[in-house]
Amino acid sequence: MSEPEEWAHVHAAHCESGVTRALFTNNGLALSEPMVFGLGGGVFFGHLSFIDVMGHPLTTFRTFPGWIFKRAAERAGVQCSRETFRSPEAGMRRLDELLDQGHRVGLQLNIYWLPYIPKAMRVHFNGHNLVVIGKKGGVYQVSDPVMEEVFDCPAEDLSHARFSATMPLMGKGLLYFPTSLPTGLDELDLRPGVAAGLEQACNHMLRIPFIFPWFGVRGIKTLAGRVRGWPKSGDRRAREWMAGLVRMQEEIGTGGAGFRYLFAAFLDEAQHVTGNSELGRMAERCTAVGDQWRKFALHASRIARKRPDKSYDDMADLLLELHQAELELFTELDRVRQARPQLTG
Repeated sequence: MSEPEEWAHVHAAHCESGVTRALFTNNGLALSEPMVFGLGGGVFFGHLSFIDVMGHPLTTFRTFPGWIFKRAAERAGVQCSRETFRSPEAGMRRLDELLDQGHRVGLQLNIYWLPYIPKAMRVHFNGHNLVVIGKKGGVYQVSDPVMEEVFDCPAEDLSHARFSATMPLMGKGLLYFPTSLPTGLDELDLRPGVAAGLEQACNHMLRIPFIFPWFGVRGIKTLAGRVRGWPKSGDRRAREWMAGLVRMQEEIGTGGAGFRYLFAAFLDEAQHVTGNSELGRMAERCTAVGDQWRKFALHASRIARKRPDKSYDDMADLLLELHQAELELFTELDRVRQARPQLTG
């Protein structure tokens, strides 16, 4: 189907940064997806073996769902509203009210229950984001950035996706939308926001207290130790966990390599915003780290399919190499950002 008047559907690499870009762009603030991702402090790593998601230990390569939009809005001077609900009825009623008022509304929900998503892509993941841009009768018009076009979604399915109570990280029917944008968009100074995004990325990866060894670059080292011990739980369980790791890395959002490529694109753009050419060099290094993650995923998928070309010890060693690569990358990036006070504007 065609999208409603005055709405430009945006196909994106990642759902939340794509939704944020679409909401900003369609309200007159034309930012790229990498810039949104960087302003939102999106790059991260965490491995929490004690949290089960889809039957596998949780591994994440990005910040908690919802934070990219919130931080990017703050750093671009966009005022926004974020609302959660105690009941599906209240959440759907509020969505209809906002659509009647002319708003296009971002939602966080469980991608599994969206009927237009191909079955091969359906997993129980409650951190998916999309934009509702209209409603006709009992059917909503949905602009989902992981899809090529606008789709129809029946109200019952959308409600189920928003309020599915089958997994952790529930968003309580979270909806969000811009309420006002900064004046003088052509003269908007992004340097303070870029500086804040760079600082947050370095803090995420380097400065989380040692009592939380699951996060940042230390989290990659923690995952390496877990992977080395997985065979003790039996071949089937170990392969299931490896398959889950690949899914979180390459199929949920843009994953390990993809988020590093997205952050690299932000660094490349940031060098022009700030006039700091060293950020372009850091972009190249970040792309190389993304390549390492992609190679890891290739070997991991072969183990999951019973066609291994690496042992679990080999995979743990690859993760230790990634730990060292990301440690060096973000340590150097931290030095670069602190050495250039003009980044703060």
